[in-house]
Amino acid sequence: MGASLLAIAVDQSHRLWLTHRYREQARSYIKAFEACDFCAPMWRI
Repeated sequence: MGASLLAIAVDQSHRLWLTHRYREQARSYIKAFEACDFCAPMWRI
């Protein structure tokens, strides 16, 4: 018949957590890339 509402809620909560985690990692990666003197000119191309 399908997954229970609890299972759906747990899966949705886990997906939201992962999305938040990946966004934070991407944000720190971009900041580190911008701070790199060698990479900065390539970033602005």
